[in-house]
Amino acid sequence: ENVFHTISETDKEMIEKLQEQVRVNIDDKQGFVTLSATMPEGLQAAQMVLNARNILQRKVINHKLKKAEEDLGFIEDRFNEKKRAFEQAQDNLARYRDANKNVNTATAQTEAERLESEYQLAFSVYSELAKQVETQKIQVKENTPVFAVLQDAVVPLEKSNTSKSAILIIWAFLGAFLGVVFVFAKTFVA
Repeated sequence: ENVFHTISETDKEMIEKLQEQVRVNIDDKQGFVTLSATMPEGLQAAQMVLNARNILQRKVINHKLKKAEEDLGFIEDRFNEKKRAFEQAQDNLARYRDANKNVNTATAQTEAERLESEYQLAFSVYSELAKQVETQKIQVKENTPVFAVLQDAVVPLEKSNTSKSAILIIWAFLGAFLGVVFVFAKTFVA
């Protein structure tokens, strides 16, 4: 099984485009994350922010819960094993008692005590693991992060950046101005 994954050129271009469009700002002091998106249409930008928020929340929750859920799975597996061992010890003790109701020999009494000890040990381990399972279930719930949306995605009324035509006009005037200054400076200096 190949654990290395490669991405295609198309995927790489899409990732780069997304990195240009979506910005994530993390404020460690205040403990919040700000998501913003820049796209040609305001509604698209708002939808992009909502989708990014949902993905980010899922990833954070999965990351936080992964270890706790793995621990819970491990403890539940041990619990189920010990439950079967406890039930087997319980059955062995019951069958022995039923088969030897009227037998009062020392050997029979010793065997009954041995089976009783196995039963008590199995019950003790089973009981302790049952407590650990419940404690770990509580831990999983405690580790589940809670998200509060301080401000929903907003569709802007106006474009947030300068249009390409405005930039072109500004640079054209600046170029013309510098050209005139250069011509006058050249005639006065020469």
